[in-house]
Parts: sequence; C-alpha cells; structure tokens
Amino acid sequence: RTTHCIGFRRAAIEALIPYLEAMLDRPAGSADGGPMHVDGAYGWFRASRPDLACWLASPRLGRQRPSRTDIAPPGPLDRLPGPLRRAARGARRWLQRRFA
Repeated sequence: RTTHCIGFRRAAIEALIPYLEAMLDRPAGSADGGPMHVDGAYGWFRASRPDLACWLASPRLGRQRPSRTDIAPPGPLDRLPGPLRRAARGARRWLQRRFA
C-alpha cells in the first residue's frame, strides 16, 4: 500500500495546466493522451517533458492521514459515528506505526 505527495515548481505548473486542459479536450483513447485520472496524466506529462527534473525523496517528506475517500464508495469506518470512527482510525494509525 502506497501513498504519495507531489510538489511542483512554478515552471512545471505553468506547463502542466495547459497540458492537463488539452488532455481533457481530447477524445478517450487518444494516442496523445485523452481524459484520465490525474495520476496517469502526471505520468504522461513527465514523459512529454524530459527537460523538467523529477526527484524522489527518501526518507519521505509527507504522510497521508487516514480519511474518508471521495473517489470510492464509503468504507466500513466511514459509516461509523464520528467519535467511534476517530477512535478506530487512531487505533489503526497506532498499529501501523508500531509494526511498520
């Protein structure tokens, strides 16, 4: 299971915005890259712009907290009342840190 965070410099952002907008305007399945999830679009962008440096940080610079997803149906924890949900997520976080 992995998570990631992405940071962009101004030059990359200025190139990325029109690139992503163009992807949205293309038909699905386009050889130039049609509409897709943003993670896939980042990969296409990186391949199209070898002049922009891409770096990997180790150890990690950020961490994703457990939270309700907005791209998938709610999971079992999302259906619990707030205080119980927070306690369950806290316990899961503690276990993950202890045994990671």
